[in-house]
Amino acid sequence: MKNFWLRVEFLFIFIALPLLGYLNPKYISPIPVLIFILSYVFYLSLRHKKIRKRNIFTFHHHHHKLLKGIYNRILVSLIVLMVAIIFYDHHLIFKMILQDPLLWIILLFIYPLFSVIPQEIIFRSFFFARYKKIFKRYPLVFMSAASFSFSHIIFNNWIAIIFTFIGGLYFAISYHQTKSLLVVVIEHSIYGLFLYTIGFGEFFDFNAMQD
Repeated sequence: MKNFWLRVEFLFIFIALPLLGYLNPKYISPIPVLIFILSYVFYLSLRHKKIRKRNIFTFHHHHHKLLKGIYNRILVSLIVLMVAIIFYDHHLIFKMILQDPLLWIILLFIYPLFSVIPQEIIFRSFFFARYKKIFKRYPLVFMSAASFSFSHIIFNNWIAIIFTFIGGLYFAISYHQTKSLLVVVIEHSIYGLFLYTIGFGEFFDFNAMQD
């Protein structure tokens, strides 16, 4: 019965809420929804010792062996993204920097703090600790990525869905290997800021949700 309610909780948080936001963008803002989910996560963290005691910002010496693979993956992915933006629409290249450099500078600071960290708390540290009872190891990694991607349907474009699914797989694999939120926050920040910098940021624009 407990696993049944875990499934209901999963469906509500990671399927129903994003779907409602997608269907009613004028009435359901992602920011209040994110705050609601974070509040629920922190509430559960206070109640459940297994979630509370996880030292999610740890970084151990053995992580150095994993970092080389993560670094190589990031390097190759950034090159692929740069080539992709050139072929997709070269007019988008460095659009934010050229049109609004102040906004880009502000984004460098607020994006990791107010977007990446909350998302990684929800989709990695909370997700892995909470739903390991209903998903086995590799399905858990996949469902973390799929849920992360599905939450981006609010942006109403296929690029956001595809990019966040691939990125979600990267972050879920990294978290599964390292159990460190610090590692995935840095990795997520690099990818996200690079996307905004080279011109893909407009596919993750909240203003486009109203169109």
